[in-house]
Amino acid sequence: MFDGRKFNPYWKKENSDTLYFAYVFLDFVIPSKPSFFGYEDTFAFIAQKKQSVKIYTEGGSWNLHLPSTMLLFLLIPVYTYIVKRTFGRSIEPNVSGLLYVSVGFISFFLFTFFFNRNIDVIFLIWEDPRYLAHSVRELLTFPVTYFPIPLYLILRGEKTVGGSRKKKQNRHLRYFITCLAIFFLIGLSYQSYISLTEGIGNVAQQPDFAKGGKLGVLYLLASHYFEHLS
Repeated sequence: MFDGRKFNPYWKKENSDTLYFAYVFLDFVIPSKPSFFGYEDTFAFIAQKKQSVKIYTEGGSWNLHLPSTMLLFLLIPVYTYIVKRTFGRSIEPNVSGLLYVSVGFISFFLFTFFFNRNIDVIFLIWEDPRYLAHSVRELLTFPVTYFPIPLYLILRGEKTVGGSRKKKQNRHLRYFITCLAIFFLIGLSYQSYISLTEGIGNVAQQPDFAKGGKLGVLYLLASHYFEHLS
């Protein structure tokens, strides 16, 4: 959507080993899930009937990640733009990417309806501090865990842009990215405010080793970071 090219088979060719190991990993992990967690828990999570070991609820983990998923539609273009500018890659609007964005939007609403039998939850979760707090953790974790690896695999096949051409990047695109960044920051600020004012320590997990039965904000963020690294 930002590089002015259609999908290049070079990417698939140069990253064939990476894709192969990803397929092997999934072939191992998916069948092994029931042996670790049991069939009941495994299929409850797959059917989105369960959010954690103790919490059964309609919509499951899909609903838990709804707030972060909605803001990711704003964050991913901003993050990609900043990284490509930083490493001197070409950034040009390309309507061919709109197909994938449209598929993402449609899939988002379809899956939300499928798991909840309504889409009212899209609005209701913005009032639940537990959902919003989890969203903040996701949004602060993804940029330093999930995003860098696929971006590296994509960018290493692109050529750097010369200084003169780099200065001529599309002005309208910069305005568009700036607007997305502003809306994202507003959403993230709202989620953070609700989470902190409602007392995130009261809605987070409270293990026995936690002092006073509560975990601090930094611990919650750090543990989530390492959770996604493992």
